[in-house]
Amino acid sequence: MTLLDAMHVAEPEAAAEAAGAEGAGAEACGAVASAAGAGVAAERGASAVARVAPRAAERRGVRALAAEVAPAWFATVMGTGVLAVAAELLPVRAGVLDGFAVVAWVAAAVLLGALLATIPGNRARWRATAGEPALGVPPMALMTVAAATALAGRHVIGEHAALIVALALWSAGTAAALVVAVAVPAAMVTRHRPVLADASGAWVLPLVPPMVSATTGAGLVAHVPAGQARLDLLLFLYALFGLSLLPTLLTVGVVWARLLLHGPGPAERAPALWVVLGPLGQSITAASLLGAAAAHTVDGPAAHALRAFGLMYGVIVWGFAVLWLALAIVLTRHHASRDGVPFTAAWWSFVFPVGTLVTGTSELAIRTGSDALRGGAVVLFIALLGVWAVTAARSGGAVAGRLGLRRA
Repeated sequence: MTLLDAMHVAEPEAAAEAAGAEGAGAEACGAVASAAGAGVAAERGASAVARVAPRAAERRGVRALAAEVAPAWFATVMGTGVLAVAAELLPVRAGVLDGFAVVAWVAAAVLLGALLATIPGNRARWRATAGEPALGVPPMALMTVAAATALAGRHVIGEHAALIVALALWSAGTAAALVVAVAVPAAMVTRHRPVLADASGAWVLPLVPPMVSATTGAGLVAHVPAGQARLDLLLFLYALFGLSLLPTLLTVGVVWARLLLHGPGPAERAPALWVVLGPLGQSITAASLLGAAAAHTVDGPAAHALRAFGLMYGVIVWGFAVLWLALAIVLTRHHASRDGVPFTAAWWSFVFPVGTLVTGTSELAIRTGSDALRGGAVVLFIALLGVWAVTAARSGGAVAGRLGLRRA
């Protein structure tokens, strides 16, 4: 009985008082008791509604948020997974790094699973992004978790299981990378027809996944049976390296031209400048790891030549990567000091590219034995942790605000 029902019952009971004092008194007592019981019940019901309503609203918020998941959200997986990869490849070892890498790997794997689970119910939004550069992000997320599994996951699930999981993720990511590397540039040329003033670092996103595949696949070469299978895999990875590198360099040239001719652009474009660091750092890492993998595949002069290429290429491109890092910092500060850089999911562009520069610098430090590069890798790793922490905190606040848990 609700409180409103109790009020309707109490009125006729009170009217019966004229029929007899004794009977009316008894009936009135009964009406009061009934009304009191109804009030308690109503209070409990209201309390239950108060407890259930926020939960229902939160569930609706989660469903609404899942319906908004777009390919760019997978950058959270990349930015978190690269922490594990960078920690494992860092040329300075410490016991805490392995534990940290495992935590980052688990977090990236959970994020990947959660985002993949939203795809079946969100096909319309994914179809709406067909031909957009952000489609290059999900394949890289798959392969980042593959690399993190092979390097950090083996501490938990064992090397054999980690290898199987990494191979499955790498295969799926590589297949998607090849499709995206062809389909997205084709769509940009035939449908979107962009102009120079629109050139953005985000244009390289569909071109980077094959380079990530080459980097991640290099660690799998030694586990393939020796002979033609291993040789074919190595050659395939070098082909992926070239497939990504050459169009990326052409696109970076266009972005450079846009900066010189049209200026830095609006503040929202600041994070996209950092995207260029991704293929630069990733290619340094790939060239070094492929050169090391060649030692398990080819003999004599060919192996030495590929290792030498990895070192020579790495040092040259590392210099350009540092230049671009400095340029990105200056232009980002330029925007921040004027209008500020509004927070969006694009802030994760600050994270993964810096992570690839950490891995590239670490590989060069290992191959050369340079103390300067070793120190540079540590400094960049500390910067990576700081950038990830700030971006993750802002992302968490934005999601909480979207769910109504707090103000975004």
